[in-house]
Amino acid sequence: MTTTGRRRWRGAAWLAIGLAALGALGPRATAQEPGHAAAPAMHPVVSSGLTPDPQPAQDSYPRLETEVDMNLYGIATPWAGARNRQGTSGFLFGHIHPHLFLTPEFSILAFIHPDPAGNTEPNGSATFFRRQNAILEQLYAEWKPHDRLQLFAGKFNAPFGYGHELFPGVLLAFRAHDTYLIREQIGFGAAYELPVPENWGEHRLSAAVFALDTTLFSNSLITRAKCCNPAYERYVVNSLSQGGAGNTGNLNNAAISLEGTPLPNLDYNIGVLTRGPGKDGSAREWGWALGLRYTHAWSETVRTNLFTELVVFRNADGNPNGEVSNGIPFPTAARRRFFTLGAQTEFGPWRTTLAWQRDAMKRPSDPLPTQDWIEVSLGREIGGGFGIDAGYQYAMSVGFNGGPAVPTHSFVARLNYFYGRRT
Repeated sequence: MTTTGRRRWRGAAWLAIGLAALGALGPRATAQEPGHAAAPAMHPVVSSGLTPDPQPAQDSYPRLETEVDMNLYGIATPWAGARNRQGTSGFLFGHIHPHLFLTPEFSILAFIHPDPAGNTEPNGSATFFRRQNAILEQLYAEWKPHDRLQLFAGKFNAPFGYGHELFPGVLLAFRAHDTYLIREQIGFGAAYELPVPENWGEHRLSAAVFALDTTLFSNSLITRAKCCNPAYERYVVNSLSQGGAGNTGNLNNAAISLEGTPLPNLDYNIGVLTRGPGKDGSAREWGWALGLRYTHAWSETVRTNLFTELVVFRNADGNPNGEVSNGIPFPTAARRRFFTLGAQTEFGPWRTTLAWQRDAMKRPSDPLPTQDWIEVSLGREIGGGFGIDAGYQYAMSVGFNGGPAVPTHSFVARLNYFYGRRT
């Protein structure tokens, strides 16, 4: 067996051992209501979406809760500053989330994540489900030894930022997910609800140490790339050779976040992240996130949700090595800022969203243009777990192959389906 193969099997074994160890620590089942703590990738105010049991004391164990949150996206671009941007594309994006409660305090969670395996430009054609993929994004054990304390270990998403889970509209959450969700990490962590006075609101501190999953659990579930096609970005087992911040093979990466509700209808999150450089990097990456959400009720049926988040990376992606004209590699220092600002007004089953996102990457050695997206959409819950949002997006963005930012005018839509069931 090769060294890489041994490392993958060893990593998979450590993941299984970690899950088993938490299982051994978990107490026996009792007739208490389990603590429905959110996954470490989720903001604590996010509910599971499952219907509460009217008689929780009669819950039996083991018990399986299943959640499906799936989105079908469609993007039509009739006009763009570059011909390769024109056309129509569509893809699936979301998660299938089984949550197995073995006792009221101990459970095992998994997230299967449909996601395109790589970026694609329509080039004047229709590219529905091209490079559609799915991965096992999370698989971890969760133990709650105390009402305020939650421990978790396995494969999870780092507690950093909230927009990739909660932004409304059509493409806002997808773009945040693609930019700063630190996903598929193997390690362990904890979350603790701070014992503050009742009139101070609720506050939760989360922390984790981790490394990118390079075990067999990181293999793609659907898409396989053809030989030598660089357009596929996520289609095979992760490896140390691919580099990237956090891809170190060691638990020398960490994230810590503080989230809470200090005032009625006001939520905040603060996060700090540090990741070591991979084989292609030269410096440790540092990141921080700050987000706010505020809801104002105009009446019993009309309310406006204001939301914003700023995420900054210093030594973005670990200062990966670039190349000068003579082929000698050199580190590419970069600072990246991703900002979102928007508002959504809900009136009965209807909703309308207006938002702006900006992605600014600064590299002294190779300047990149700033990218902007403005989206306005109208949505509605249509029953049966389905909801739809559709609207218009104006963008000044860089193509997948680089180059200057060009304007695009697109019609965008998202069909969402949510299902939650307890068995």
